[in-house]
This record gives sequence, structure tokens and C-alpha cells, in this order.
Amino acid sequence: MSILYRMCLNKIESRHRDVVFDKSHFPNRKDLPQEKVLSPPAVKGLDSSSPSDQNDSENDSELITPNIDQSNRRITRSFTRKTLQNARASTPSHTQEDSDEETTVQQPLPQTIIPKHNSHRQRTQSPITHRRQPVRRSETPTPGPSRYRELTPQTFNEQLENVEEDNEVHEYNDPVSSNRSDTASPDPLNISEEPFENTINNILVNMFPDNPNSYKEAMARPESNEWKQAIKDEYDGLIEMGTWKLVDLPKGRKPVKCRWTFVVKLDRRYKARLVAKGFTQVQGIDFKETFSPVARFESVRYLLAFAALEDWEIEAMDIKLAFLHGMLKEEIYMEQPEGFVKKGEEKKVCRLIRSIYGLKQASRVWYETFAKFLNEKMSFRVIHSDTGVYVLRRQEGNIDIVIILYVDDILIMGNDKPLIIKIKKSLSSQEFKMKDLGPAESYLGMRITRDRRRRLIWLDQASYVTNALNRFQLSNANSTRTPLPSNVHLEAFTGTSTDEARTEYQQMIGTLLYAALGTRPDIAYAVTRLSRYMANPSKDHLHYAKYVFKYLVGTKELRLRYDGLSQAGLIGFSDSDWGENKDDRHSTSGNVFMMANCAITWMCRRQKVVATSVGEAEYMELSDTAKQCAWLRSFAHEINFSPTKGTPLCADNQAAIFIATNKAID
Repeated sequence: MSILYRMCLNKIESRHRDVVFDKSHFPNRKDLPQEKVLSPPAVKGLDSSSPSDQNDSENDSELITPNIDQSNRRITRSFTRKTLQNARASTPSHTQEDSDEETTVQQPLPQTIIPKHNSHRQRTQSPITHRRQPVRRSETPTPGPSRYRELTPQTFNEQLENVEEDNEVHEYNDPVSSNRSDTASPDPLNISEEPFENTINNILVNMFPDNPNSYKEAMARPESNEWKQAIKDEYDGLIEMGTWKLVDLPKGRKPVKCRWTFVVKLDRRYKARLVAKGFTQVQGIDFKETFSPVARFESVRYLLAFAALEDWEIEAMDIKLAFLHGMLKEEIYMEQPEGFVKKGEEKKVCRLIRSIYGLKQASRVWYETFAKFLNEKMSFRVIHSDTGVYVLRRQEGNIDIVIILYVDDILIMGNDKPLIIKIKKSLSSQEFKMKDLGPAESYLGMRITRDRRRRLIWLDQASYVTNALNRFQLSNANSTRTPLPSNVHLEAFTGTSTDEARTEYQQMIGTLLYAALGTRPDIAYAVTRLSRYMANPSKDHLHYAKYVFKYLVGTKELRLRYDGLSQAGLIGFSDSDWGENKDDRHSTSGNVFMMANCAITWMCRRQKVVATSVGEAEYMELSDTAKQCAWLRSFAHEINFSPTKGTPLCADNQAAIFIATNKAID
């Protein structure tokens, strides 16, 4: 190491004492502080060696003279010809780039200065832990459930081990996916180096163009025989259930129209469904109440984290023709389905006896029917925190089984495998037609992968993202490093958008929203910001919407990982900007809660009022984070995981922390 390089390091230590050095990057330095700090992403020019430097000696380090400005906390890298000429005498070789450079470049001040070591050939990334201070004044944050270990704030971007068939864990050195460009940044979520076994090009929902859009189109497809059989199975089920009876249409009444919808399931099953066009119903005549609760995505991830920690069984079931089990109270008439109009009775209509998919009140009627069955015949009770979650408690203080209901998709969790099998048989033998899907492999479009031996659960939406990219013809686009550029400032469009641009933009944002709600918190901020301009998008808004899709091109295989062996409890993080929105100067805030070393809930939204200071904006978001924390603790209490200690909330603003912890302030 040259004398000049030692002088640079001494200068940094003397002029800027709050810069913390990671000793692992300075093997020859004995006098560096011993504080353990995780390294941030390396500064360009300091993190790795170029291919042309591979034959250089270890002493060939990039020479830097930092001049630190305390006012703006920026580090100035100054290169002069005289300095470089003096350095040539003490270093074996230099690149042409060093000898010609005589500029001053401004870079943000990193927490760790990393030299350019030629011995470190492979590019590695160390996670960064921001110095957020927990609101609680305990020395070590403690999780909610006492059975889990005490947890310190960790990074959200934790890398996954590579899982092979023999479950051997291999070191994962390069976090950049092979299908991304050379300039791509590390993956922002837990990922696995192992590619998925099969590329799933099937359709999850009918919004993608691979499925037939009409009955005639399905009959014209090469696979028309499969669609005919699917249509026949659906129609036979409707007739067997006694869904309607043919009657003459009363005077003054208009029949509800219907149509066939088609979808190919993940297991290659062809599914056809007859749905009513509920938008033709008249409120007050055809329907009254329509609200029907379903389980929240947050509840699903929360319970999956508990399943990883407690090694629960996770079984899935599908209810066939779920909406048909509800009996209608209203008098509704529907046209005969296409392809099944009876000869000689073409003018007759179907008088609906049972609810059918597409009706405004169909989901509410089904929910009331199934909830009544679980409560009265199987002794399940619904929890107050989420009315889509039911629990079975045979003994006081002991939860045996948890059921998650999202319309007609069911997840059954618990540690009693014989009882789960008994419940599944009871559900199938009752008035409902059930299909046992065995151990859960997917739920609500999220793929569930599990390693029981290591208590790991992965969640991803790779197939959904792949189909979304194909839908908007962006699957071959060049990937980007981040969901949005770092210097982008979105503003409302003062002109008038075209109908075509507005429709395309709304479809893009709607597609991205489902991914952000499911397993992609890394795009939550970008999608939230872009969703504000759906009423009147500009060309720039459309460009940045496509920019998010380009980011998904290189990160579509990212997934969440819940580590049960970590025994990591609940911990929350809160943050906010100040007046970033130039349209109305409202701040954007967000929070994330982690359990089992992975995110279970996240939120990013615009604050309702204008904050007059950074501390006020941070405190308002800290208040919202506390409300979310209270909901999570209440949820845990209802499933018999009552927290015995406070849940740590971490923030990075001293004013907000002082207001939250000072008892003298009202």
C-alpha cells in the first residue's frame, strides 16, 4: 500500500470521525475501529475490478484524496496530474483512465470507504443496515411472541441460499440474475439462484390474450374439443344444482344477459364458467346489499410466516361452483346460455333460484352461506381482525386449525394433521362440492414453495409477471436497475390524454397493483406514485409505467422467503419524505413489518394533509405504523399468539422519536 493511500485514510479519520470503516475491507490496517458495520453498496470505481486489471498487482489501488464538506455531507474525489505522477513511482502500473483523469466528481458520502482490491475478483454485495433507532427505549428490540428470539433491525434485502435437490446449501456470490444486463443492480428481494423447473406460460386470469374471449372464439380454436368438454362440465353442474328453471318473462322485466368465460389453470386444466352480466342489474329490484368480505393479502402472508415458525401443515381446497350454493332471495331472470338454447323455447328465460357468478349479490350470498355452515356445523368462529379468517378452538387457549377463505379458494393451516384430514373429509361430504388440492402449491396467483426440513417458505408471482410482460409485449425489453429512475419527479399532466393512452395506462397500473399487493414490495412506491395519474396520464407517465415493467423483466423470479428456524419475531420500520409531490406538496410515507426475517405487510401512500416539517411528516407516518402494529398484535392474539412484550418500531427521525417517547407532550 502506497504512502499516499495511507495519508488518505488518516485524513478521512481525522476530518470525519463519524465515517465508520469496515475492517474486512482493510486487511492491513490494525488501527481501524472494531465496530461491526455492514457495508453499503460499493461506490462506482471502488467496488470491483475491471477485466483489464486482472494482471495488476495487489498494490495497484485507485488513489483517492477525499475532501469532505461537513455542510452537505458530500465527498469530493479530486484527481490531479501531480498526484498521479507521484503515485507512479510507488505503484507498478496504472490504467490509461487514471493518467488522463483531471476532474472533480461529486458522490454521496458512503458509510464505508471500500478500496479497489485486485485480489477480490468476484463482485459481492453486502447488505446495508440504516441506523434507525427504535422508538422503544429498550437496549435490544424484542419481538411480539415471547417464544421467538429477540430481533434486531435487519435488512429487507436478504439473499437466499441456493437450494439443490439434496438440500445442500451453496454459497451465492452473484446476486444478479443471469438474464439481466451487466449494469443491473442487486435483486431487491430474497431470490434463489436456481431457476424454476418449468417456464409457466399459462394464464392466471382472463385478462391475458391467450384465453378465448367468447364462445365463438373458443369453438374456433384448435383445442375446441377441450373447451367443449369444459363447457359441458360447467353446464351439467348448473343443471344438477338446479340453478334455474325456464319460465316466460313477466311483463315489465328485462332479463340479465350472460356469457361464457374461459381460462387455463396452472395444472393445464381447461376451465369454462357461465357468468351473468351483473352490470345490467337494477339496484333495488335485482339486488340490495353486495358487500362480501374476503381475506386480506396481509393475513395470508402473516399466517404463512406463523406456519414457517411453527412448522404448520398447509393444505389447499377448491370449492366447485361455490356461488351456486347460495339461495337467492330476489326474483332475477337471465337469458339462456349461448350454445344451450332449447329448441321451441327460445323466448323463455331462466328464473334464477341459486346465485350465479357475475351477479352483484352473488359473493355476499355465498359468504353468508359458507360462514353459517362453518359456525353452526363445524364450530369455527370468525376473528374480528379479518372476517375472511376462521379458527377452530377445541380447548380454551389453544387454536387447532385456521381456515383462510378468499371467495372459493381455501387454505387450511394447523399443527394437527389428522384433524385437518378429518375437516377436509367433512367439508367434501357436506352440501358443498370440494376438490382436495393437497399441500398448497399456489394461492391467489402466488406460488408457494416449501422446504419442511429447513422450515422455509417462498412466495412468488413469477408466472403472473411473465404473462403481464407478454400481454404488453415487453418480455424482450432491456431490464432496468430500479423500478423508477432516482431523479424522476412526476407531475400532473396539464393537457388532455387520449382515450387509447388512458386505457393502456390504466391497464398497466392495474396489472402492476396486483403484483405490488401480492409479493412485490419493491415496486410498491413506484406503482403508488404512478397510480395518481390514471385519470389523465401523459406520455411521460406511460413511459415510466413501462419502465417499471422493464424492471420486472430482470426481477420476475424474485420471491419472499420466510425462515422458520430464525425464530424472528415481529418488527416494524417507518419512513417518510417531506413534500416530494410537487402538485400539492403532500408527503409520501411508507412502512414495512417483518416476521420470520421477511416482509409480511408493507404500505406506501400519500399523506392526507400537508406536513409543515420533516419531523411532522415522519411522526404522522409513525402514527400510521403504530396503527398497523396494533392490528397485527390483535390478529396474533386472536390466533393464540399473544405478544408478551412490546413490538419494536424503528424510525430515523429524531424529532418524531422524541415526540413519540416524550410523555410530557400531549
